[in-house]
Amino acid sequence: MFPAIRFHITIAIACCCLFSVASISAQESSIEFDVPALIGVREILPSPFATSKVVEVLLPISTVIDSKHRGDVEEFRFDVSWNRSVYPLFDYSPKTQTVSDIDGLLNIEKNQSRNSNLNASLSGKPIDSIAANLSSDIGRGSSVRKSFQEIPQHDVLVASGTIDRGTGAFFRFHGSKKETIEGGRDLLLAYRVPNSWQNGILKVECRASGKRRVAGLWDEPFEIGRSFVVPLYLDGDHASQQLAIEFVRAEQGLRKSWLAFEKQLADAKKQFPYGLLQGQSKLPDSWPHLLIQSGDDQYLSQFQGYLTQDVAVAAGKFVQVRSSLESN
Repeated sequence: MFPAIRFHITIAIACCCLFSVASISAQESSIEFDVPALIGVREILPSPFATSKVVEVLLPISTVIDSKHRGDVEEFRFDVSWNRSVYPLFDYSPKTQTVSDIDGLLNIEKNQSRNSNLNASLSGKPIDSIAANLSSDIGRGSSVRKSFQEIPQHDVLVASGTIDRGTGAFFRFHGSKKETIEGGRDLLLAYRVPNSWQNGILKVECRASGKRRVAGLWDEPFEIGRSFVVPLYLDGDHASQQLAIEFVRAEQGLRKSWLAFEKQLADAKKQFPYGLLQGQSKLPDSWPHLLIQSGDDQYLSQFQGYLTQDVAVAAGKFVQVRSSLESN
């Protein structure tokens, strides 16, 4: 291959790769999710159980899609489960729903026709006689007309069900000509908890999936997600609400201290590109996210020796508040 041709092909491939990376980054920044920082729940009365009660959680979720990518998103999925302590799901809403672009029933008409076959009888007679014995039913037939009504094709608008052995629920939303896929939605979940229950932590996983156009040549599937933890408290219980507020503050303090730590690491890499401390490099990516989302305190004890004092103190406070909230 001539060097000039090889050079142009290399440039073209590089441009396509850069365009693809730019498309991915733009797609990730074009979809946003939001849930409340904390939620007050109410007890459903009367309770059908002697040793437990049923609490109802109203969980609003908002989605925003950039106007340039609004047609790319085909589905939103939200998974709601417990972050640490696990309790059985009593009920959930919305349930599975379907929608059709056509209102009412379809009127269907079908015509069925039957034509006689051409028959001949061969009995050893002369040829002119055989022609005379050809069936004279050619052109005759009968027609049957049927008219009935049929249900039009329905597509899934909402699909929902249980996950995690009946302790959580999933919700999938699709758009239609009558319903937009973007905006706010209210999820309703009812849990059976002990009578002494006052606080808990839900984990909400949000995902958007669809297809995007790459370089104007082909469609490529994508999936973008974000996870949240939401502390719960009993409506009207001041102590319960204060614990939930402390949890939110502790989480924000941990994330803020981690951002400052990441900035220190970035500055150290610039100053000493080949001399980064081995201990710091052992920390997993998005370490505080793992500590918060998993509900596992081992992420602190296992990596505490690699943290700065500010991050270690903030993480220790978060773990302490989380344990207090869960034991309440």
